[in-house]
Amino acid sequence: MDTVNRFVPDTLRDAIWRPISMAVPDAGLYIEILAPDLRFAILIVLMVVTAVIAIRRRPAPGFSPTWLLIAFAWLAFIPWLATTGNGRYFIAVLLLAGPLCMALIHRLPMTAGFRICAALIVIAAQVMVIAQSNPWGRWPLAFWSTPYFDLPLGEDERSKPAAYITITSISYSLIAPLFAPGSRWMNIASLTGEPEINIDDRRAQAFLQRVQRDALPLKVVAPTVPMFRQADGQPTDAMRNEINRLIGRHGMRLVAGQRCKVVLSRTMAAMATSKYDEIAASELAKYGMWICDLEYPVERPPRTSTQPENELAARVFSKLEAACPRIFPPGQGVSSRVGDGVARGYGSSDTKAYVLDDGTVVYKYWRALNPARVGTVDEVLAPGFRMDCNAIRGRSGLPWEKEI
Repeated sequence: MDTVNRFVPDTLRDAIWRPISMAVPDAGLYIEILAPDLRFAILIVLMVVTAVIAIRRRPAPGFSPTWLLIAFAWLAFIPWLATTGNGRYFIAVLLLAGPLCMALIHRLPMTAGFRICAALIVIAAQVMVIAQSNPWGRWPLAFWSTPYFDLPLGEDERSKPAAYITITSISYSLIAPLFAPGSRWMNIASLTGEPEINIDDRRAQAFLQRVQRDALPLKVVAPTVPMFRQADGQPTDAMRNEINRLIGRHGMRLVAGQRCKVVLSRTMAAMATSKYDEIAASELAKYGMWICDLEYPVERPPRTSTQPENELAARVFSKLEAACPRIFPPGQGVSSRVGDGVARGYGSSDTKAYVLDDGTVVYKYWRALNPARVGTVDEVLAPGFRMDCNAIRGRSGLPWEKEI
């Protein structure tokens, strides 16, 4: 999959400030949720204090294990910020931050009581910002419970390996361990269905060809949608057509005339109702997963002929992708018709570009309240068009500088 760069700093300045920016109680800095981390800012302060004391005392040359570990932690920032900047891939270093702060406090030439108080203040400060941010239950879509994900599968799903396709932006990967060992999984929500130009689509086709070669059953797993659910739980014709539209561009389709398996789920109902133990039976009956058999390969449907405005929009999107490939990655966008124009979404940067019917070109980063104007279609298509890729509203700049 192409690199997701939602947390990668836009500039060297942003990267240098990242250890301090992480202390700000703001979401989307190095992880999706509010997760202020004071420890690296405190570590910088302690390093300065320790260095000043060391200069005055002129200690013997050489590095202690503590300083070697500190050097490793800071150097680890470089590949982390250059690749993802995502906290979940930096856990090893995040775990070091607290002990390193304690180690430097322990080295201070102060009384034991002073060092204990300093350590307690650091711990209390970090606990306070976590408590104020209240992360528990805010980010997970589902409540923590037993079982961790309620999905009472049948014997076939639990014992017979198959290949499963998910089609929603939330892949529901938590359910994978509930299925038979040896099952294979692929999410196609961010794919364009154009293997000719998109490497991820070529990988998807290779996956499907291996599944076919290994004679594994191929199925789609999708959350039930009450609005498009028949009385017996089956997806409506409109829902089946939409699923076929999403998977058809990858050479798959639902097996005609075959019913889907409906697996009701308390966890899925809890996602919709924000409750877990007090869900009415009528609500529980609406939510779960459809598991439907697929055919592959089938002829991909011809692409709908584009209207002139769509052709024009494609040219505009290409110009934006050439101007800011980090924000609008070429070959990764998925286009769709919206009420007053054409939109192209770029999942790896959490940004959408719009070409409106009145000739205005705008973009919107997911954390921005309002879209930002780029210009008119003529201005974007004109020779010499430039766009400041380091001034993306809602994304660029330090936390206290961002505009929404």
